[in-house]
Amino acid sequence: MTTLLACLILAAPPLVPMAPIEVPGGPGKFDYVQVDAGKHRVIAAHTEKGQLSVLDLDSHQVQEIDTGAVNGIAIDTSTNRIFVAGAGKTVVALDRDSLQKIGEYQLDHPADSIALALPYHELYVDNDDGKEVWVFDTRALTLKATIPITGQAEWIEYDGMSDRVYQNVKDTNLTEVIDPRLHRVVAKWTTSPATSPHGMAIDNRKGWVFVAGKNGKLVATSMKTGRLAAMVNIAENVDQICYDSTLQRIYCASSLGKISVVQVTKDGLTSLGDVVSSVGAKTIAVDPLTHSVWVVYSNQKGSYFQGFTIK
Repeated sequence: MTTLLACLILAAPPLVPMAPIEVPGGPGKFDYVQVDAGKHRVIAAHTEKGQLSVLDLDSHQVQEIDTGAVNGIAIDTSTNRIFVAGAGKTVVALDRDSLQKIGEYQLDHPADSIALALPYHELYVDNDDGKEVWVFDTRALTLKATIPITGQAEWIEYDGMSDRVYQNVKDTNLTEVIDPRLHRVVAKWTTSPATSPHGMAIDNRKGWVFVAGKNGKLVATSMKTGRLAAMVNIAENVDQICYDSTLQRIYCASSLGKISVVQVTKDGLTSLGDVVSSVGAKTIAVDPLTHSVWVVYSNQKGSYFQGFTIK
């Protein structure tokens, strides 16, 4: 009986889809998505529409904010601001309550992923065209530093426990480690066997950096040694990943229409299987309060948010 019950639990899908929620204005491709749990919102970069799509999780109403084409999103609870940057060659600051634009900085090149280093009041912005990362003062929205890296930046993340910024470089298969006090790269870690590293997430309890490769490999790298700690197979063409630290689950969004679900265990990483999503839903975020997972996608009929509840 115990064995049968265990098999039934393992066979159950780890996520259950909710009905899609249509975004006004028709089709248009998205990029990164984030959950603002404190405001009960999901925020998505509606890049092709030149807008930010904001889903109210209580009413399921969607609001479109004119920002220009953006990709990266960062939520600054310390200053009550939302920062976005992207293909429109701007860094934009929005008031977190009103969603009104309160500042803008013009860039020479398009941006991609962004990350906040809150202790330093700094915003790290990836140059989507070149081998560099820009560092902005979040209060004045002024450029403080430019940090050279070895190749094309893909995903960036700050971790307060290690006090480091972690930067994926997709064409050199590296995670480069930046010291925010020095504004320079202090270590370079291979992401092998994950190639073309895209999505990243961090587990403070284990001291691991999770990196998803386009080739269908998810690796965990030790923050202490920079060496491979664990690896598991996932769907190919994963872009953004997210980590539910309470459940210790990693969700990996593939543009092929799959969400790979991975459990962090005492010994490493275990696949819980793939959940059917929608083609093009390559970015993903988790609500830490409800543990629901959210993706965004577009097809010929329209643009959509879709949530998944845990099983």
